[in-house]
Amino acid sequence: MTKETKYIYAKFFKADQIFERSFKLSIDKGIFEWDGKVEKKTKSKKKGVTKNAQDLSFFELNQKIFKDFNSFYSIVPSLIAFSLITPGIALKSDTLKLIRDKGEIIEEDNDVVKAKLDTKYASQIDKIAKKAEDLSAISRQFPSIYVVGLITIYDYFIYNLVKIVINKNPNIIFSSEKTITFEQIGSCDTIEDLKSELQEKEIGIILRKSHTEQLDWFSKTIGMKIEPEDRLKGRFVELCERRNLFTHVGGVVTSDYLRKCKSVNFDTGNLKIGDYLKVDKIYLRESIETVIEISAQLLYVVWNKVDPEGAKDSSKSLINIVYNLILEEKFDLSIRIIEFVIGNKSARMDDGTRKRHIVNLANAKKMRGDEDYLEIVDIEDWSAATLDFKVCVSAIKGDVDDFVHVMSLSVNGNHISKEDLTEWPVFKSMRVEKKVKDKFFELFGSNIERGDLGHIEE
Repeated sequence: MTKETKYIYAKFFKADQIFERSFKLSIDKGIFEWDGKVEKKTKSKKKGVTKNAQDLSFFELNQKIFKDFNSFYSIVPSLIAFSLITPGIALKSDTLKLIRDKGEIIEEDNDVVKAKLDTKYASQIDKIAKKAEDLSAISRQFPSIYVVGLITIYDYFIYNLVKIVINKNPNIIFSSEKTITFEQIGSCDTIEDLKSELQEKEIGIILRKSHTEQLDWFSKTIGMKIEPEDRLKGRFVELCERRNLFTHVGGVVTSDYLRKCKSVNFDTGNLKIGDYLKVDKIYLRESIETVIEISAQLLYVVWNKVDPEGAKDSSKSLINIVYNLILEEKFDLSIRIIEFVIGNKSARMDDGTRKRHIVNLANAKKMRGDEDYLEIVDIEDWSAATLDFKVCVSAIKGDVDDFVHVMSLSVNGNHISKEDLTEWPVFKSMRVEKKVKDKFFELFGSNIERGDLGHIEE
C-alpha cells in the first residue's frame, strides 16, 4: 500500500488564543508529525491542570496496588466491627456522664446501672438517644462504603495498567478507528502533548466501560484471551454490580443486577427486586480476596505479554504478594495465586523463582491441612538446588534428622540466617522439635523463638 501524506495548514482561534500550525498526516499508520513553524500569539494557560503525572512501571504498580489491597484486607474488617459497636459505646458513655454529673448512681453491676435522675433532664436523655440512633444509622452504611472504596482501588489499578499498556504500544491511540479533531490538534504545543491528550481520552473511554468489558479490551489489545475461571468471574461480576447498586440506588436490588449475576451463574439465593443488599465481614473478606486474585492474574498475564524482557520480574513480584497472604494466614488465596502462576504456560520465570513458588505452595497446603502437600515437593528434582531450598524441603517433609543436618550446613555456609529460621512459616513445625532447638542453641547461643510468618527471601 502506497503511503499517503497530506499537508494541512490551519489557524486556530480559541477564546483569547490565536496560533497557527502546519502538520502532516501519514494516513496508512495514523502517525502525526509536526512540520514547519508554530506561530503563537496570546495564549492563556489552564490553571489547576497537572500534565505528565508520574507514570508507574509494572513493578511499581505491583508494589503499590497490592500494598493498598493488603492494607484494606488487614484494617477494614476491624473498622466494620468497631463501627457497629460505636453507637452503643457512645450511648453508654454519654448517659453515665449525665447521671454522674446530675444524678445519683444507686447500683452499678457490670452493664446494669440503677440511678436517680430528675425528670427535667429527660430531654437531654432523648438527645443522647437520638445521637446514638444517628450514629447507628451512619455506621450501618460503612460496610457498603468500604465495598465502593475497594472497587475504587481496583479502578485506580486498571487506570494505571491501561496507561502502561498504551505507553508500551502508542499505536493503540493512533489506530484508524480514532477520530482526532482540529481543536485537539490546535490545543497542543507538541506531538507529545497531543499523545498525552489522546491517551487520557482513550483511558477515559476504557474506564467508562463495564469491568468485564475492560477485561475484553485487554484481551483484544494484547492478543491473548483473558477469561477468569467461572468461580472468580461470578464473584467479581456480582461485586462490581453490588458496588453499582450502593453507588446509584442505595443498595436496592434491581432486575439488571439479577440478570447480570445470572449471566455468570452467580447464585443470588432468594434475592428479589426491591430487596436491600447488606455487607458483612465474611462478604467483605471474600470481596477483597476476589479483587486481589483477579488483579494478580490480570497484571501477571498483561505483564508477560506486553513486556517480555521484564516478564521474569512478574513471577518474582508475585512472591511478595503470596508472602503477605501467608503472613495473614490467607492460605486459600495464596494457593490459588501460586497455582495460577506455575500453571500458566506463557509464564517466564527462572528456576529459582519457580522453586520458591513450589515451596510456598507445598507449605501453604501443609499449613491448611491438605494431604497432597508432599506430592508437590516429591515431583520436583532438588538434587541441584541450593541449601536454602533443601532445608525447606526437609521441613515440609517433616524429616527432623535431615533438617538438623541441612540446617547446620546452611547456616555455616551463609545460605540461611537466624532470622530466617525463626520467622519463615515453612519452619513452623520444626521449631517445636527438641533436636532442632538444641542445634539452634549450638549454632547461635540462644533459644529458637517463634517469629512472624515469612517466606523465602530473594
